[in-house]
Amino acid sequence: MLKKVFKALLLVFVTNLVYKIFIYEQPVPKVDKHAYWGAGEPKSDDPVIKPFKIQVPESALQDLKTRLNLETRYQKSLEGVNFEYGFNPKALLEIVDFWKNKYDWRQREALLNSVPQFTTYVSGLRIHFIHVKPEKVPAGVKVVPLLLLHGWPGTVKEFYPVIPLLTTPREGFDFVFEVIIPSLPGYGFSEAAHKQHLSTPQIAVIFKKLMSRLGHNKFYLQGGDWGSFIATDLSILYPERAMSNKANLYLIAASIYPTLFMDQEIADRLYPLSDMFANMMLEMGHMHIHATKPDTLGVALTNTPVGLAAYILEKFSTWTNQAYRNRADGGLTEKFKLEDLLDNIMIYWFSGNVASALRIYSETFNRKHSREGWNDVPCKVPTVCARFPNELINQPEFIVRIKYPNLLPSSEGDYEVHRPPRGGHFSAFEEPELLVNSVFKVVLSRSSVQLYRLETTAAMAYTWDNRVKFVVRFMYDIDNNGYLDKNDFECLALRATLLEARGEYSAQRFAENQKIMQNLWSEIAELADFNKDGLVTVDEFKTAVKKTCVSKTYSQFPQAMKAFIDSHFKSIDINADGVIGPEEYRVDCVSRSAFTTVDQLDEAFNKLLNDNDKKIGGINLARYQELYAQFIGDANEANPAVYLFGPLTELS
Repeated sequence: MLKKVFKALLLVFVTNLVYKIFIYEQPVPKVDKHAYWGAGEPKSDDPVIKPFKIQVPESALQDLKTRLNLETRYQKSLEGVNFEYGFNPKALLEIVDFWKNKYDWRQREALLNSVPQFTTYVSGLRIHFIHVKPEKVPAGVKVVPLLLLHGWPGTVKEFYPVIPLLTTPREGFDFVFEVIIPSLPGYGFSEAAHKQHLSTPQIAVIFKKLMSRLGHNKFYLQGGDWGSFIATDLSILYPERAMSNKANLYLIAASIYPTLFMDQEIADRLYPLSDMFANMMLEMGHMHIHATKPDTLGVALTNTPVGLAAYILEKFSTWTNQAYRNRADGGLTEKFKLEDLLDNIMIYWFSGNVASALRIYSETFNRKHSREGWNDVPCKVPTVCARFPNELINQPEFIVRIKYPNLLPSSEGDYEVHRPPRGGHFSAFEEPELLVNSVFKVVLSRSSVQLYRLETTAAMAYTWDNRVKFVVRFMYDIDNNGYLDKNDFECLALRATLLEARGEYSAQRFAENQKIMQNLWSEIAELADFNKDGLVTVDEFKTAVKKTCVSKTYSQFPQAMKAFIDSHFKSIDINADGVIGPEEYRVDCVSRSAFTTVDQLDEAFNKLLNDNDKKIGGINLARYQELYAQFIGDANEANPAVYLFGPLTELS
């Protein structure tokens, strides 16, 4: 009887397991994509992307030096112990001495500022990010966007070694990368959430919005540690946006004969399970306190730079190679320069985002997140798992495939893409060449670049022909009868008068605008009304624009057209401060065309801006004149001026 009951229970268990793994598919949980994580009541984001430089006040630097000099209480280590109990006090003393006497922050600050950095507000938070484009791109080489995501205890500093390698064209590859490297919310110079429940799916939404604002509808992702979780969730939520992903961390128990389930190399890393679990116990202790009491630990780490350094640098020792715990110096300088490691510590220290960086554990490892079932949702975006030999956990391919059904098999492509010969948890920092080689080869092997080209080209509606049609239909043909005539410009005079004064009517200003519009109509009729019927068709207008505006600057335009451009600038500049800001741009766009989300408008606005525009927070008159001239006079679809009037749809 007992045997029958046992067999029945076993059958139920196995059936349920097979159903869960091979048949049932967990639906994607709902996420509030409009959630506001800033302080106080929700308000609109300022979409302007502003240049950013790390500028630590001298007072903060002096405070750090004072604290380093005051911290002299060190517990002696046990005899014969290296890093087995954590950070060795003797090794820590040597690092602090280097920190106080040889480490030059101002020099390091300049190095950190050597790459372009920016901030912008997304979902209520000021997000910091690095954005580097290739300087010289040979003909025939495509630039594709790559979003790089760090984790804990890292920062954007981890990716500095790979930036030049990814953004430099390589022989044999017809593409190169434009890299976007954000600081996670609450890390580095990104603002921390002011409200609960900012977990990896919510961060994924923020970074998707960031990429949209930068003009990237499709992009590649690479993430380590928390970055891999965020990249995975982004791929789940927006599979049409993510073109490739990399993730890790899955486990199976097969201690009786592990090579039945996986190849010998992976089996050697995982089994016997007693050794693997012992190592996990040694290296995963941080997770429990981070997930339960992050703010308590945050108090200690925020107030003692030496304690912060010991806590973080210990991870850079044993997470790089667990054998380093047997070294007196923790093997820290085996793969890293001490200056680079301290740069990472300084970013945590000066930003003050220590406790907030720990909170990602408590916001993810909790009942709410577990009940939502994120761990069970498959990620169907093509994914590559690079198994660096000294990573904390390496999983067999068939287990990883449960989460990533479109996992690129290790039998395809270059073996080193999947099994690099060296490296641990901090692959971008430790082995930048190996990681970058892997990224290039994966993109090449999947022919995704060609897919990117086709899809982005199909979405474009910025041809010169379409732009001229737009000007006729939405700028001049105000009575919507399909052609230009005198009535359109009489209506435009009243419209400009009311828009400039935000609804107030001035007879004097109306008379001035009437004169401007009458002159413009007379000029257009003279140039484009070829059959002299008092009407200008779209084709007639295009012919005239080709003759008078193409390849011309604003100063070379007909006088009446220049007067119209200047008048139109005034009507958009609602607050009359001489700059069209993001809100004014939005109003101008929606007054002519239909849009479903403000993200579309903000994305187009930011594509318009050059470095000077970003400094002043928008577009001044001289810049508007330049952009308007390029909008109707430059056939190049890559010219940022094509976004002057917002995203354009294809016009018939």
